[in-house]
Amino acid sequence: MTRTPEGQYLAMCQGERNWFEPEDTPFVVQRVLPEVENGRLRKVTLLFAGEHREVLDPGTLESDGGMLYCRVREGAFRARFGRVALQQIAPFLVEGESGPALELGDRRHPIRPAGAGDAAARLPR
Repeated sequence: MTRTPEGQYLAMCQGERNWFEPEDTPFVVQRVLPEVENGRLRKVTLLFAGEHREVLDPGTLESDGGMLYCRVREGAFRARFGRVALQQIAPFLVEGESGPALELGDRRHPIRPAGAGDAAARLPR
């Protein structure tokens, strides 16, 4: 899948070019596989449709309109956490010094408001 500078999405499937415009984002985290060791979250694997999986980069977490997002596919795309995935990760969300955060390993990773100025937020949506 690619995205044009104008914001249109193109998916190639068996040689066919399929253009589409999602309402929000084409990627929705359907579930997460949390890896917990000694009561602490060590790793989060994101599960998508079509059996695609990838490890969460906690530095890309952001909130927008009451929804939780992260970057996927090496930061190229934004993904929204679906209801079940959000429920699965909720036990590891804490209130940090500057707002909500994900407690992962020995660190608290802040959940930034969308467009808060970090490198991940500056990537195209």
